[in-house]
Amino acid sequence: MWNDVIYSPGEIKVVAYDENNIIKDSVLIKTAGEPYQITAYADRNKIAADGKDLSFVTVEIKDKEGNLCPLANNLLFFDVDGTTELEAVCNGDPTDHTPFSSDYMRTFNGKLVVILRSSENKGKSELKIYGSKLKPVTLEIITD
Repeated sequence: MWNDVIYSPGEIKVVAYDENNIIKDSVLIKTAGEPYQITAYADRNKIAADGKDLSFVTVEIKDKEGNLCPLANNLLFFDVDGTTELEAVCNGDPTDHTPFSSDYMRTFNGKLVVILRSSENKGKSELKIYGSKLKPVTLEIITD
């Protein structure tokens, strides 16, 4: 803890060193603005059409400049059309009692995860994520 650090908006850059050598690329984090858009990316956009395969979709709330909004707790909704089904949703908040099987959930610290399960049919499906007056996002998953 750094109790003597005073908050002010801006940016912070982290660089890891091993003695005098940089051992990792630097990371730059900027103060986020107001929540504006939903972003989503899948660990895999193509899954097996076996009725068992899963795709894990990370969902984030970002400002207009693409910065993660770490305090966002927006209520989001999920629609799935096509060859996948909504298996579960989880935000990691131990105090949230929303069932994992719901087609809605609040983000926790600006994030949550949607899990899609394949059907036994080959084809395409779309996951649409929307809510809280944010710019929505649609993600395509292929079952093959």
